Amino acid sequence: YNLTITLEEAFGGKKAQVRVPTSVPCEICDGSGAEGNAEPTVCPTCRGAGRVRAQQSFFTVERT
Repeated sequence: YNLTITLEEAFGGKKAQVRVPTSVPCEICDGSGAEGNAEPTVCPTCRGAGRVRAQQSFFTVERT
């Protein structure tokens, strides 16, 4: 997806919400990613938040 913002908005720290369509969850694991009867574990990177935030100079990048 493309998000167009002005230089002033970028400098001012504009926040924008982008909606991304998701796929239908798997019928076997119901979207947990766990195989068989295994219990899902908490992601060590995002600690279960579902997103990771990184700051590069005055820009903040958040990914899911």
